[in-house]
Amino acid sequence: MDNGKYKMKKTKIVATLGPATAGSSKILQLAKNGVNVFRLNFSHGNYAFFGGIIASIKKVRALGHTAAIMQDLQGPKIRVGKIPAPVTLKKNEKVIISCAGKFNAGADIKIIPIDVPILYKYVKKGSEILINDGMVQIKVVSVDIEKKEILCCVTAGGDVAGRKGVNLPGIILPISSMSKKDRQDLEFGLKNSVDIVCLSFVRRAADLVEMKKIIKKLNTKNTPLIIAKIEKPEAVKDIKAILAEADGIMVARGDLAVEAGYANIPEYQKKLIKAANSAGKIVIVATQMLESMINNPYPGRAEITDVYNAVVDGADAVMLSGETSMGRYPEKSVTVMSDILQKAEENIEKSDSMPVFIETDHDCENVISYGAALSGRVLKNSVISVCACGLNDIRYVSDYRPKNMIAAVTDDKNLFYKLAMYHGVVPVYVKGNTPVKAAAAVKKCFPKVQNIVFVNFHGTGGEKGRLSVFQVNKKG
Repeated sequence: MDNGKYKMKKTKIVATLGPATAGSSKILQLAKNGVNVFRLNFSHGNYAFFGGIIASIKKVRALGHTAAIMQDLQGPKIRVGKIPAPVTLKKNEKVIISCAGKFNAGADIKIIPIDVPILYKYVKKGSEILINDGMVQIKVVSVDIEKKEILCCVTAGGDVAGRKGVNLPGIILPISSMSKKDRQDLEFGLKNSVDIVCLSFVRRAADLVEMKKIIKKLNTKNTPLIIAKIEKPEAVKDIKAILAEADGIMVARGDLAVEAGYANIPEYQKKLIKAANSAGKIVIVATQMLESMINNPYPGRAEITDVYNAVVDGADAVMLSGETSMGRYPEKSVTVMSDILQKAEENIEKSDSMPVFIETDHDCENVISYGAALSGRVLKNSVISVCACGLNDIRYVSDYRPKNMIAAVTDDKNLFYKLAMYHGVVPVYVKGNTPVKAAAAVKKCFPKVQNIVFVNFHGTGGEKGRLSVFQVNKKG
């Protein structure tokens, strides 16, 4: 197990792998610099590419680095159809969006295809169509039902390339949350033992229920964590029900800003983090966190503040996208993010606030968890050791954000890597997990610790669990 400089930060880093970081040596360096979860974006790449990356991650794991594998499904993302070269649209010019796959950049009115054949049925005069994260904006003038074409006027010009994303603010299309491609990709991911699966463009809790049914049908032995990506305003409205079905959420600020309006993003981010914290679920903040480091060796001042504030607000994890998948400084991006996270956590540690009691249906487990969370206020050089037989064992304690680190001791390899996603948790694998073996493993992982606070939620008879303190390395 790695005990490097960045091992003991509590907020986790999710790093997207891509052409800039596909090799084993790059992945190893990212892990050393502080990456806890490697994200595979299934909107880009093929199975040979992803299979190679997964094999490389497993090689890095074999060297003692605990890193989870996250599969991010494309979801029902609307995109521009395939076109041979980018088309430049100028403000006030007319353009036709073809739902029949037509393309003609040389016509008097340019024709650009879109990959949703039924779109013409659901737009009307005045509807907005945003392309490439809203960089290009067009407004519907009229709809030709027979030709399945939408005549638009360009309100903000720019280049339109093939397969670029399209957003339709305020328009709800009757399409499944999981496409045929998503189902095939999910099956591939499960066969390759991914630890976490993200569902894109979740609109309601029913989308997650559908996905869970598909996972159950595939009869996998390793059920992944399910993360709902919040990219639609309707998902924000239904967040309580979504959190009840998911293991966590991702605040995907890119598409959410385009769909809901950029001015709403700070409010939505805080609201979503608070909702996830209250429900005891994972929350990841994503999109453009250190965007300038794609091309520059240092982050912008606003980016530093953004990462810092995400920690203060209560994020379990923060995510790097283009910074590590295609950027010029992937390893440094992770180092910079680790530095910011550690600084934010140090300042939070200085506060003397008591953990806020969380109302749950598990009263006995809650009392033990709260007691464990308080231990860091009294036992200054201590670590909490949880006997982790399932994810709930960790959730109970992690939710309280204790001052001390949490060692999640387990003999379940499938569970072991999932634990890397949780705030403040250091996964510890112990074959044939017993109290004696657990104590030895925790002492090895935390060589300077003086007190181990043992938590076990699996009592016998009427006992619901146990909280005890074991002193080690104690002088005098």
